Amino acid sequence: PAVLCSAENCAGQLIAGGLLQMPAGGTLSLSMQATIRPRVSGRIRDAVNGSPLANVEVRALSVGAYFYTPSAYTGADGSYLIERVYPGNYIVHARSASHIDELYPNVPCQTVNSPVTDCSGGTILNVTASGLQEIDFDLDASAVIEGSVFTADGASANQLSVTVGRVAPDGSVRVTTGVGMDGRFRLTDLISGEARIGAFTYNSFDQIFPTLY
Repeated sequence: PAVLCSAENCAGQLIAGGLLQMPAGGTLSLSMQATIRPRVSGRIRDAVNGSPLANVEVRALSVGAYFYTPSAYTGADGSYLIERVYPGNYIVHARSASHIDELYPNVPCQTVNSPVTDCSGGTILNVTASGLQEIDFDLDASAVIEGSVFTADGASANQLSVTVGRVAPDGSVRVTTGVGMDGRFRLTDLISGEARIGAFTYNSFDQIFPTLY
């Protein structure tokens, strides 16, 4: 009478429920128990001074066939609470504008795509019906690269929808930002070390060459 499904609307699991013998007439009375889905909680702190970090997005990334990404933001005290999680295996990812993104436990993961496929070293956590607590992070402050992009005639590249991105050693673009109206950009969330910078657009009809610095 209480089969907990691991997907919305019990997709793919409907036959797991018990079979009812429908009466020829009259009413069949029964009761079902509603169970609150698990929660994942913890705190995010600065790795150097231990101060709480607010406005950090924490995501529970599903590992497996069912794609579901519940998330939450940290409050002023650095705490977060991800609700409505289904039981299963997850990698937890913390994403901050001022600090280096990480997989739990404290594995740097800088990507604009999927942390599950692009980053290695994160611990796969099994979320049961009772949830998970104390999934904490200590984030390092990120490096910053800032500058400007202009055309040869001095026009701001903002008019050309230019994106500036950090290019990883494997050639993939890991962090991107737009160019402002004044032609300036500011790339944050950078891991210290070697990097390449490129200015490019995803629109093939734009007028500029994709450019590496």
